[in-house]
Amino acid sequence: MKNFGNTLFSALMATVLLLLSPTVWTEVSASVDRTQLSLGDSLTLSITATEGEDLDTIDPAALNRQFDVVGSTSSSSFSFINGKRSGKVQRILTLLPKREGDLRIPAFRIAGKSTEAIDISVGAPPAAGSADERVRVELGVDKQEVYVQEQILLTFKIILFENVRDSRVSELKIDNAFIKPLEQKNYRRRENGREALVYELRYAVFPQLSGTITVPAFSFSGIAGTGQRTVFGYGQRGQRIARATEPLTIKVKPRPANYKGADWLPTSKLSLKESWSKDPDTLRAGESITRSITISAEGLQGLQLPLPVFKSVDGISSFPDQDINTDTETPKGITGSRRQGTALVPQRAGTYTLPEVRISWWDITQNKPREAVLPARSITAAEGVNVPAVPPAAPQTPAVIASPPGDAEEATAAHNKNYFWHYTTALALLGWALTTVVLLRKRPIGSAPTSRKTPPSDKAQWSALHKACTANDALAARKALQTWLSSQPDDRPLSSDVRSAMTELDRALYGKDHNGIWRGETLLAACKKWRDQAARDKRESLSLYPEHGSFALQEKA
Repeated sequence: MKNFGNTLFSALMATVLLLLSPTVWTEVSASVDRTQLSLGDSLTLSITATEGEDLDTIDPAALNRQFDVVGSTSSSSFSFINGKRSGKVQRILTLLPKREGDLRIPAFRIAGKSTEAIDISVGAPPAAGSADERVRVELGVDKQEVYVQEQILLTFKIILFENVRDSRVSELKIDNAFIKPLEQKNYRRRENGREALVYELRYAVFPQLSGTITVPAFSFSGIAGTGQRTVFGYGQRGQRIARATEPLTIKVKPRPANYKGADWLPTSKLSLKESWSKDPDTLRAGESITRSITISAEGLQGLQLPLPVFKSVDGISSFPDQDINTDTETPKGITGSRRQGTALVPQRAGTYTLPEVRISWWDITQNKPREAVLPARSITAAEGVNVPAVPPAAPQTPAVIASPPGDAEEATAAHNKNYFWHYTTALALLGWALTTVVLLRKRPIGSAPTSRKTPPSDKAQWSALHKACTANDALAARKALQTWLSSQPDDRPLSSDVRSAMTELDRALYGKDHNGIWRGETLLAACKKWRDQAARDKRESLSLYPEHGSFALQEKA
């Protein structure tokens, strides 16, 4: 009997400890810094997993058939969000393709889960220069012909075969185009038995008028030398060198006549998705639930995407939230998204049908108009407290998660399950631990080139917008507006007045039936009101929470 009691006590303690331990689901992923490169260029493979997994046990032998593994490092990072620690570990491999063609990085299995395989396209090696070449520059674009407002990826490469210091890059200016700098990439290249360091500067360019645009010559300068001191001990030996590319011309086509959509959206992929603040199947009359609709498009900025429109439903009160625009950088450039949340409150018990949502867009790959569709769906509200029921509605199509094949794009619904009690109990027993680490970075050849371009101040950006609106110059106003908004904090949603003024501006520039006349005072007033309100909010926040902040600590193995 005593043994039984001990066994029962042990089992109960194990159960309690299991409940109080936060459940950790291992997440693994693999990514590369680029999927298209030339033979002789290296790429970086990053394998990421949840903190606690040992990625040093990964055997890179599976890569040896198609790649040379020329470098390997490990790192880890963690952060505290609302008192909860979240961490990850990374294994970073530097790879050199062994041949031209289509290669594949295989999946890696970690803690019972697998990463996705990654396809890599390797082109012919670039034309080699002379054996004594010190520096070479290259300029290229991914397309020679685009539609107005379609993304162009522009790449400027600086290939260094020896140390170069005090390097400078010219500022990129293109008339009638909006330019968004992307993350700089650095990698190694083997060329004719020599090793070089490549600095790759990328830009997303969005032409604003049809016709042609000219990318001017890109220039690079620096001092190449041995890095030794002179005989008197001052300065360094070296020779000033300068290189420049040839200018490029790109044809910009107008909006096609057979495109009937209200908003001009030239992209290779556009999707519509919905998510809910809680499971819609648990909804009761009188309770609120938030439905969020997100539009995502490759090669478009979030500001270019239309606002998802929620059509009113009889018996449901709706309260739209501020929309959120985000831009994510990918190997293909920019992927923009726009999310609109709407709080829905059914007034009575019953079944309601939410109408479908349609977004027209232009498929630049197939060169034809298409539509993304979020299908209509039904939600049922159970009876609330002292809330009468309505007669059952006619049978409706069940809630659809994915759009039908063909022109309709995929639409998904995310249903969240609430395990809050589980984590609340566990987190009550946890403490905080903060650690600071210094990250060291080593550059074996040269130093990163510095652009002459200094980002304009907020005052200068606002002055440019004010000038364009005052002059009623729609094109200049759109460019100035994009520049100014791109420098504003991401957590500041646009007001409805600003969104409305932006829509009117785009109609003046690209609308089929617009007479082209545009007055800038409405846009300027809306932006000024939004800016002034943000300044007031910031002052109030600083006075109320002078020491408020968040922590994100990183450590590197």
